[in-house]
Amino acid sequence: MIRPGVIAVIGLAAAAAAAALALSLDRDDSDDTASLPNAAVFGPPSPDEAKGPAVTVARFGPTGDMMIAGRAIPEAQVVVRKTNLAGEVTEIGRIIADSRSEWVFVPDGPLAPGAWRIGVWSDRTAGPVSVVVAVPDGDPGALVALETPSNGPSRILKGGEDTPRPSILVVDRDENGRMAMAGRADPNAILHLYADNRFIGRTVADDHGDWQAAARTSKTGGRSLRVDEVDAKGKVSGRRQRTWNGAVQDGLPVSASGFGGVARDDAWQVVRRGPDGAAIMTTIYRADKAGLADPDLIYPGQVFSAGKD
Repeated sequence: MIRPGVIAVIGLAAAAAAAALALSLDRDDSDDTASLPNAAVFGPPSPDEAKGPAVTVARFGPTGDMMIAGRAIPEAQVVVRKTNLAGEVTEIGRIIADSRSEWVFVPDGPLAPGAWRIGVWSDRTAGPVSVVVAVPDGDPGALVALETPSNGPSRILKGGEDTPRPSILVVDRDENGRMAMAGRADPNAILHLYADNRFIGRTVADDHGDWQAAARTSKTGGRSLRVDEVDAKGKVSGRRQRTWNGAVQDGLPVSASGFGGVARDDAWQVVRRGPDGAAIMTTIYRADKAGLADPDLIYPGQVFSAGKD
């Protein structure tokens, strides 16, 4: 059971607000990156989504302790299962939804190190929304938990609260080249985003420091992603770089469960199936200090204005 004070409370409302942040892009026909709206990035929702069950609250402690809650048809039996990177599914508990359609589940023990998909099912419908949790081995502060809805990009539930900002914590890409990034920054910070030193746009973090942006890319090979946090005059105050490789998607295993992946030194890469069967690759970076870069360096293609160019 989870001890009081162990788990950090990260509600879905803050993550949903981050998903609504706008990204203004400078278009360049010679670049392979272009803008997309943040909403409905990965296609239409599943027909079962309006029925549930669904996860509405998910809280995680740094060592894999978990509490999830949600809604379901009244009196329905809710089954909670975890899926590992090999696609192996294990039931971790059951709960009955009350007459108000609410349920709360706390497992007997923490999740083991690794990347897991936590999904909910019932005896009446399939769960529309899953939660992916990446539990590092030996570095509790680097845990990252994501909500992974079928009709949109991943939303950060936990991760990066105690590490230097800005950060890039997750990158999603589907088979059509649609891509989304998310991370943490200082509250209301202005952020400049780059791919291979090409300016692809800017966004603003919300009141909690969450940010999210969408883009399109035809490139599937390795590339460098960078986020610069800038002040009102465009001066860089913080910088983070990450290496992203979309080509790995072709070699990642996806089992009949619709989930699979591999662990890297600095990240986990998982593939999940959307409601239309299309693969979505999600790269989850460890919430640590990796990728910090000197904010005083001048990079090729760097933008020096905080406003619209």
